Amino acid sequence: MNIGDHRLNRFWTISTLLLLTAAVLLAHRVLPDNASELLVQAIQSLHGPGFGTVAVLILFLLGESRQQRQTYLKAAVFAMALAGLSEITQIPGPRDAQFQDLFVDALGIAGFLSAHALMQTSFRRTMDRRRLIFAGLACVVTLAVTLTPTITLSLSLAQRTLMFPEIMAFESLWERRYSSIPNGNVVVVPAPVGWPVKNSRIGQLHSAGRWGIMLRIYPYPDWHEYSAVSFTAASAVDESVSITFSVRAGSASETFAHHRYLTKLLVSPKPTRYVVPFVDLMSHSTGDPINLAHVQALVISESHAKNGVRILVDDFRLEK
Repeated sequence: MNIGDHRLNRFWTISTLLLLTAAVLLAHRVLPDNASELLVQAIQSLHGPGFGTVAVLILFLLGESRQQRQTYLKAAVFAMALAGLSEITQIPGPRDAQFQDLFVDALGIAGFLSAHALMQTSFRRTMDRRRLIFAGLACVVTLAVTLTPTITLSLSLAQRTLMFPEIMAFESLWERRYSSIPNGNVVVVPAPVGWPVKNSRIGQLHSAGRWGIMLRIYPYPDWHEYSAVSFTAASAVDESVSITFSVRAGSASETFAHHRYLTKLLVSPKPTRYVVPFVDLMSHSTGDPINLAHVQALVISESHAKNGVRILVDDFRLEK
């Protein structure tokens, strides 16, 4: 290779690295409009696989060399430097900069570069059998830790899309990926005899005191084609229980600001299908009209000061 070819290759390598850097930084500055909580989690889980892929791309850009170990080290250092810069670019921005992301990035970089190295015959020949087995096991564990969150969250996104307009049925563990109970306790229990929905499992909610949230669901955010949300519920004690049912959604005038639209329901001991029209939610709220194309959360909470309230819920779904 003459000096001119070497300079040209160097120019293209540096240019491609700069473009790759710009693309990675830009990806950390944007977030899809109207992203659900589950989608945000899935995007966040791409840190490890994403920077692992970036490290392998950098390795190819650096090219083969006689000092192959140094080439892998350079790729790892460049990818980690880019990971650190990416976290800095998120301040401020729609995404959160978190120090622990750098640890996940490092795992992804180590796992992907290790897998690439172990696939090279020349690299394997430099290791004895015991070290090769240890390196292989370490690589598998690292890749599993890196890839499992992305795989499981992606499957959850696909399953949630397939079950829509059903929101939550308490039938699968993956549903818990887009629900949370910060102040109360939800337990998945077998459906009692005579339960009107043909499900094998239902949710048992327990309040943690006045205004305590018993269940918060982060659903698919676009409900504009539907007029109501329904669910089956029953008090778990021999008296009716008052709950607050609310939807957190954007207002018609503020797309990116979320407001609380609520109504109170009296849940009886007899399992009943409750239908909450969105017009009722708006009539009980003083804010702007609800924007059903930007729904953030569905929340069930305690509506008075009584402790220890328990209710059974099942089959949250949207109605036309």
